[in-house]
Amino acid sequence: MSWVNRALKGFFWFAFASFLAASIPHVAYFFRAFEPQATAGQDPLFYWGIAYALAVSIDVM
Repeated sequence: MSWVNRALKGFFWFAFASFLAASIPHVAYFFRAFEPQATAGQDPLFYWGIAYALAVSIDVM
């Protein structure tokens, strides 16, 4: 593989990682906005975990 191919491959992996770093929190917030509010016995982090799991599965897959 030439240095140009390696440089382009590195550039596109960096662009993909930066897209994911910006996109995942936004998609997770969108999903969290439509989840039910946590009641007295529930942990709100549970719903944030679900929202982030959905965001990762959508963006990465």
